[in-house]
Amino acid sequence: MPDPIREIVEGMRRLLPSERPACEYDIPEQFLKAGDQPYLPLDALVERNRHWYVLVLRMLLGFRDDYRRIPVNPVGTAGESATPSWRNCDLPVLDALSLYGFLCLNRPGRYLEIGAGESTRFARRAVDDHRLATDIISISSFMFPSGWFAERARTDPDDLIGPTVFSDLEEGDVVRVATYHTSGIRGYSEMVQYVLPNIRPGVYVQLQDLFVPSDISPDRSGGSYADQLLVAEMIHSGEMDIILPCNRVARDAELNTVLSPVTEDLRLDEGEMQGRSLWVRTR
Repeated sequence: MPDPIREIVEGMRRLLPSERPACEYDIPEQFLKAGDQPYLPLDALVERNRHWYVLVLRMLLGFRDDYRRIPVNPVGTAGESATPSWRNCDLPVLDALSLYGFLCLNRPGRYLEIGAGESTRFARRAVDDHRLATDIISISSFMFPSGWFAERARTDPDDLIGPTVFSDLEEGDVVRVATYHTSGIRGYSEMVQYVLPNIRPGVYVQLQDLFVPSDISPDRSGGSYADQLLVAEMIHSGEMDIILPCNRVARDAELNTVLSPVTEDLRLDEGEMQGRSLWVRTR
């Protein structure tokens, strides 16, 4: 199974003198109380690896023609159409673009998502456009409309963090987690504590509404401070590699410029290339 980003990940690791970021683990007490500053060790790591994120973004630009064929505005009645759209109420543009791109790059055997909706539409579009032999597994708190498409929708909460759901994942497979809209999982805390450590190395995970290295979103929505910090600890301790910090890319003028061809193609308004997710790769 191809994994074209592995070389980039290994390159990021070679930049570091050890498995841990080369900076002091020293967070001021006022930061811990306020919870509105960057997670300092990871902020330094992300800044140091920004040229690698440029390479990843350029790889995603390889699917520019595919992005152009996806409608900007919704088609048909919301919740009933199988066609994704860039402007939707569920998934920001950069999160959708990166999900489509990573599926096409990795050509995974399995795509497992916890929390379904617009992400499922983009996943199905990627599979159809590139004839991927990818099994889409959606774990959701609701059932898809009858006849929408023939993916497996699982609603049993006992399945959500059961080891059997994740035991078949292999290197290059893709997992998406959007737990704040899914029953059965209280937050990222359970995913980080009980699931991610037991996933095999080399699996790509999109953590929605996670803003590491910042600990909160710009509009103070999304995951709790405790959830953000727990994921940050896993990354800092070397259990996961940051592949693409979408929120940082969206707010960084230099990184966002890399995606300007797509913004121009889709005729998006200024500031619409937003991201609310973090892409990591398990070790």
